[in-house]
Amino acid sequence: MYYIQRERNIDTQIAKDAIVQFDTPISFSMTDTQPDFQYNIDGSIDIFNIGVFNIQWFVSQMTGLGNEGQSFVLRKMNYDTSPGVWVSIASGTSHAKFASSSGFSTVDVTEEEINLYGKATVALFNSSDTVVKLSTHAHTKAGIMLDGIDLLTLSKKLAEIERSITISDVRTRMSTTTVLMGLGASVISIGPTFNFWGVGTLNANQAWTQTNIYLVTPVQFPELAWYQGDPTIGTVWFSSGGTGVPQAMPIYIDSTGIYIRPSNNINVNAGTTFKFTQALILVDPAFI
Repeated sequence: MYYIQRERNIDTQIAKDAIVQFDTPISFSMTDTQPDFQYNIDGSIDIFNIGVFNIQWFVSQMTGLGNEGQSFVLRKMNYDTSPGVWVSIASGTSHAKFASSSGFSTVDVTEEEINLYGKATVALFNSSDTVVKLSTHAHTKAGIMLDGIDLLTLSKKLAEIERSITISDVRTRMSTTTVLMGLGASVISIGPTFNFWGVGTLNANQAWTQTNIYLVTPVQFPELAWYQGDPTIGTVWFSSGGTGVPQAMPIYIDSTGIYIRPSNNINVNAGTTFKFTQALILVDPAFI
């Protein structure tokens, strides 16, 4: 999100056709330590990023000396001409001659003008037919605010929405750990939700020891590396030789993979079935 807000606290008159100056900075955004805007001494504001920007302003006058009160116009510099010329894009008027004037506008900053000129420039002008005197009662005589969403954030949001309605194909990965050969896991994802389940049968008699024994690693399922927080603990059911009474054991899932950690040394027969189910939210850091 890009934003800049400034106020005017000086009470000097604003000449006809002059730019309204905003001498007091309130807030502004930066990208990679570089400001997204630059306030110039003449009161104009440079915009350095592509996007559509909302602009709001107000001016508190003491009186309107012109024939039709006070009016202000937002203009954008057309750098395509040499020298550049100001082009009006929106105005705000107070015909009561003594009430505040306010206005709003949108400004589209294109990739082309940023590539060509490095910036877009806007300014608020006194478009009355004479000078404008500002209120002596209000501390803040005028204010302006620009804000807009950057296209990178917008593209990420759109991509995230697209991901959230995309259902993946079923992917199956078999364990590369010797003592779990023949066992593996399948996964289907719907957006950031990944549903894992155990598949396969053990292909040889094995001895499981009291260590982390990996069923699947991020090398096989790269999305596992996106896991955040403490390990998720589920339950795996295995039946010796596929015919014995099913036994339960914790199964752990974290950013290092999916693994079991037997509480005792166990001799497991070939043909042992292996079942578990677990749903996880795995979010690509690029979308955070």
